[in-house]
Amino acid sequence: MWGPVKSPPKLQVTPAGVVLLGYLALITVGTSVLVLPVSWSETGRAQDTGTVEALFTATSAVCVTGLIVRDTQFDLSPFGQCVILVLIQVGGLGYMTLATAFALLLGRRRISLRERLLVQQSSGQLTLEGLGRFTVRVLKVTVLLEGMGAAALTAKFLYDGIGLPRAAALGVFHAVSAFCNAGFSLFSTGLAGYARDPVVLLVVAALFVCGGIGFIVIVNVYAVKVRRSVRLLSLHTRLVLRTTLLLLAVGTIGILALEWSNGLGGLSWWEKGVVSFFQAATPRTAGFSAASVGAFTYGAQYLIILLMFIGAAPGGTGGGIKVTTFACLLHTIKSLVRKDKDVIMLNRRISEETVSRTLALVTVSMVILIIGVGALCISERGALQQKGLIGVLFEEVSAFGTVGLSLGSFSQNSCSLARDFTSFGKVILVLTMVAGRVGPLTLGMAMAQMRPGLFRLPEGKFIVG
Repeated sequence: MWGPVKSPPKLQVTPAGVVLLGYLALITVGTSVLVLPVSWSETGRAQDTGTVEALFTATSAVCVTGLIVRDTQFDLSPFGQCVILVLIQVGGLGYMTLATAFALLLGRRRISLRERLLVQQSSGQLTLEGLGRFTVRVLKVTVLLEGMGAAALTAKFLYDGIGLPRAAALGVFHAVSAFCNAGFSLFSTGLAGYARDPVVLLVVAALFVCGGIGFIVIVNVYAVKVRRSVRLLSLHTRLVLRTTLLLLAVGTIGILALEWSNGLGGLSWWEKGVVSFFQAATPRTAGFSAASVGAFTYGAQYLIILLMFIGAAPGGTGGGIKVTTFACLLHTIKSLVRKDKDVIMLNRRISEETVSRTLALVTVSMVILIIGVGALCISERGALQQKGLIGVLFEEVSAFGTVGLSLGSFSQNSCSLARDFTSFGKVILVLTMVAGRVGPLTLGMAMAQMRPGLFRLPEGKFIVG
């Protein structure tokens, strides 16, 4: 006798899975548009841009990385440059944050629980409370800071003799790219031509530092300013600001010392200070460069690799393992060495869950980089011969941290080393950029269904270390 027909189980997609699918959808749309001839100038069409190059460019824009395999200034048409700008803006702020903010501004009064979970997953918020107001504030802060940056840069370009339409286009593009930590530039040499111009460098640096510290910090600092009470500073904000200032100081002093008579040799002492600060801030996932990183000493390149791996703050437009993870890791190591019972940070005990999450995040990130570098060492013999292992490692870490810095192509100076990679190597970097933008743990949660254990196995003791 026939029994009741059971319907197939529904495919349940976690919030992390939706975030991942959303970014993949954006990349697909961007690739579909960039593969069209209208997206490229005559120079770009002459190079016969293929699907892999379009995929790489779209991924680099959506993941706000800035690695380029085609010259953004000369190879892309004005339409293609506008496409890149839109992808940067949507990818930098997060599509769920933008969609929710616009819906609320257009009159929608409430957002569903699922939408709140999606915004929480993509924005890095700790709680679901006040997410609607938070997303609207994110949009307002973005418009304000990008508008101020665009106005300042446009005025500077006008002062330099550039016509109004071109100056405005340059100002808007670089303001959006800087705040979103994308690193795309409409100058083939990046900002190297403005190495002696403190106005451009400091405006761009201010934008990508603000984007890198995260919207959570910006909103909190604004609340402190309005209410004039330092006590309102959250622990997260204090940790982000302290760690960011420490990394900026260490990076600036390190680059200044290592490159004083090398990469910074032709500059005056105050220009060296400004460029050193800029080059210390930009590895925190911004990707703009005011000097040739490929001409730096190995010591400076290694320092930049470390800064790229650490990255920006949670809830911002940057990548990397995040400054809070780095701080938690240092305090965890300190407590293990001293055999303390608890991990203490800012006079607060860190939960075991946070410590476990920190160790897991750093471990998974290292595994991703080891696999990526290993694959590139097999496929990119030409790049290894020209730039060495550090060149390949630099490119992979830059992709993971969504930074965009590169030691440079050996076939075209205006492009990243990725230009000289095989199609396989470019795809490896595409996967790395997606993992870095979404986040290793979010990526893992998107690919696995969390199930509570029904029982616990006996504890085992193993010798480690």
